[in-house]
Amino acid sequence: MTRLSRQHDQSRKAVSKSMNALAVIMAHPERSKSLLREACKKSSNRNERINYAKILSILGDNTGVPILIAEVDGQTEWDEGYPYTAGRDVGNVFSDLDRFIIALGYSGDPRALESILRKTTLLKPETVLSHYKAVTFALRRFRDSRAVEPLVTLLKKPGFGNHAITKLAGAEDSVMGLPPRMSFKQLNAAFKEVIIAATLYQCGDYQKMGRTILEQYSQDVNGHFASYAQAISCRKD
Repeated sequence: MTRLSRQHDQSRKAVSKSMNALAVIMAHPERSKSLLREACKKSSNRNERINYAKILSILGDNTGVPILIAEVDGQTEWDEGYPYTAGRDVGNVFSDLDRFIIALGYSGDPRALESILRKTTLLKPETVLSHYKAVTFALRRFRDSRAVEPLVTLLKKPGFGNHAITKLAGAEDSVMGLPPRMSFKQLNAAFKEVIIAATLYQCGDYQKMGRTILEQYSQDVNGHFASYAQAISCRKD
């Protein structure tokens, strides 16, 4: 079993124990906030304070934002994230740093934006997908023009763009007129490009760069990318 598999298995067991309590909190968010704020302030346990801060932030309460900012800024590099894979146990999930950033996005607190942008500047074409998803989830909650520069810089990096497949003719591995089969490397690359372009578009765009990329993906032969690009283009506001 890989280390990521073991970590995910441990996390899953821990989550199952607290799922009932979390369900109650999410069902009664306003009544829960005051209790969570009090618990967060009183706790001397670092992990407990982080968990309270994440939940409060997801609920739109900024009490724990300084705690999460400190955690994000305390890591000078990205932690070990997750690519898109066929294995549900190790794919389509988030790292600890990913979760901090997503929670900060949901908080809507302006203090969080600079921390998120600093992590955005650390993204590289080879950085795993979960980090891209975390950053885009968060930045699209703010829709702040300060995100435009790092997003444009990322889109201009060699090897990052031009992953949309808009023609079947000559497409690698296409069979009998069906959309081409994409390797997981290709899927991850396209996934990164389209969500960064969408985030740029929703943060104000730059010389129509985001919109142009979305228009390319709206014609992608892979329907999931096409549908996503079309949906974003239709609901900017």
